[in-house]
Amino acid sequence: MIDRLFEWEGKLRKLASYYQGYDIESGREIPELKRKADSGEWSTLDLIELFKTLHEFCDEMAEIKEWASNTADIAPTGRIADKLRELKTLANILCRMADKIEDMVCSGGRVNPVLDSGELREYAEEVSKRIGDACGYLVRASEKVPFQGAVNDLANCVHKVAEYLARELKGSEGKCVVVMPGKSRELCRRWDFWTERLKKKYSDKDRGKLAGFVYGGKAYFRVGSATGHAAEVDLDAGRLLYYDDDEFVNRLMDYLFTMAGAECEVTGELPGVKCDIKDADMDKLAYALANATSLDINLGGAAEYILNRAFSQVTYDDSDKLHVMERLATYPTRDILEEAYKQMKYAVDVIEKEASKIAEEVGMEFSDIGRDIVDRLLDELA
Repeated sequence: MIDRLFEWEGKLRKLASYYQGYDIESGREIPELKRKADSGEWSTLDLIELFKTLHEFCDEMAEIKEWASNTADIAPTGRIADKLRELKTLANILCRMADKIEDMVCSGGRVNPVLDSGELREYAEEVSKRIGDACGYLVRASEKVPFQGAVNDLANCVHKVAEYLARELKGSEGKCVVVMPGKSRELCRRWDFWTERLKKKYSDKDRGKLAGFVYGGKAYFRVGSATGHAAEVDLDAGRLLYYDDDEFVNRLMDYLFTMAGAECEVTGELPGVKCDIKDADMDKLAYALANATSLDINLGGAAEYILNRAFSQVTYDDSDKLHVMERLATYPTRDILEEAYKQMKYAVDVIEKEASKIAEEVGMEFSDIGRDIVDRLLDELA
């Protein structure tokens, strides 16, 4: 049953993307639906696929409830029976959330593209309380949410329930839970290896939430404590989807995945980065995924500390910061380390340029405000 929950998470995410005007499998935009998503001008006929899929989802939850109830009755008493009964309750809540989305989208004889979050939030919070892990980021963070976002939040809650049950009912290998053995198992093992090597870089909060779920040729990675901070890898389809709403982190992850041999793009929405990984090196890909954890803290904070320590007055944009830091975070081959050395000199050039501007504006010589700091940094690099 856990594998069916993971399958339904994928179907719901595909549905949400479809109504955002994006085909998640081909990676192509659907122009007519993109136009309607941007304008919010939907008809009930446009939403037939939405209603059909949500009905099928509730049919599936009904089957899961029946299976869980019957299995719990014959299971040994104790933890397994308790978790199966809990699955029955969770499946019921998830179906009620799906029903509420449908009712709110089409009510009063008209289509409502933006929904009130209140009642949906209650369902997400009920699921979160039962599994001890937050789900439904958008409905909990905003008073209003587009219906596509509500469907994405439903998918997120389905995923969290599947994660929870997988941890409780399946065996684990390190941080990897094997729901169904398959070729993604080795990728998860390598990710687990790299997260152990890099764990000193992680915040305590992020470190405690890391988990990988192996499902045949697919793997799902929980890469941080923030709701929805995750990655989905489908080795059969040769596809990776990385979920984060931090623009700078997405740009950097795009670079890291590309260095692993993937072909990627930053989407500007969720998922934040999507990649073709057919030609990617799996160990480097696992390393890149391991770097996603606490990345905003480790790289953004480090860049700001280094540059602000040199010149508190210097301003710089994210493209400069990215140019310096992206190569320092990649797979540590000798070539990359040599390039990182060159990029640190580039960082000095950035500081020097910005400090010179400030000096000119205030009528000072550059040497008056920090030539010695730059010289010292260059000496240390030499």
